[in-house]
Amino acid sequence: MAEAPAIHDLRSMTSPEVLAALPDIGCLLVPVGSCEQHGPNLALAADAAQAAAYARLLAQAMHPRLAVAPTVNYGLSEHHMHFAGSTTLTAETFIDVCVEVVIGFARHGLRHVLFVNGHGGNDAALAIACDRLHGEHGMQAARTTAALVGAVEQAPKLHQGRDVGHGCEFEVSSAMHLCPEMVREAALTPGDLVESTVRHTGALGSLIHRAYHWEERTRNGVLGDAAAAASAAHGREMTERGLPILCEFLEDFMALPVPGDG
Repeated sequence: MAEAPAIHDLRSMTSPEVLAALPDIGCLLVPVGSCEQHGPNLALAADAAQAAAYARLLAQAMHPRLAVAPTVNYGLSEHHMHFAGSTTLTAETFIDVCVEVVIGFARHGLRHVLFVNGHGGNDAALAIACDRLHGEHGMQAARTTAALVGAVEQAPKLHQGRDVGHGCEFEVSSAMHLCPEMVREAALTPGDLVESTVRHTGALGSLIHRAYHWEERTRNGVLGDAAAAASAAHGREMTERGLPILCEFLEDFMALPVPGDG
């Protein structure tokens, strides 16, 4: 059996092993997900599983300079609560959890952190968490919704002309590659979309955002058309495009001095 790729995965390391590795580690990766519905297409933990898998690939690519923290498995999913199985934290609790987990690791010398996010609904709160870690706790902090980094070039191949961003051809392709156990391939279903009654809002990329419940956008919980276009090959290509970009970012990010240390 081939040996597993080298990686600093804190969930499976002992304290002495972490202590020995600390001098080599330049950045902590914190995968962040959610427990929420993805209609019939993906399991509840798909966001967390994708984030964790992506973080491990990054850590492998830049070993021994990165460490992967245990995943934050719950996020901000109030808008999905109409659908069975979803649960959510409040924004205040989620931000505090992310900040306090990282502060704990910082006490052992890990002062650069990248949140590897798998759920778009966490983005704004993670930006606040990064600002707090930087401004209040003297850390270099960043966040990315990793699966999107390599998705732009895939759009012409994947996009089926429908609103996308959840349980869609992009997310399902990513999951097929990163965590195929989360995919219900035989049940893949297009989004049953609800027409927006408010102009200039509704799509995930809208410049105007209003709060809404997910059933206002889709009757079956998903967007796009994963059944028509999703594939592991597309997911692999998105991941392989995104990883070098994030590695380049991390090279520059890890070279930044810790605020206040200069």
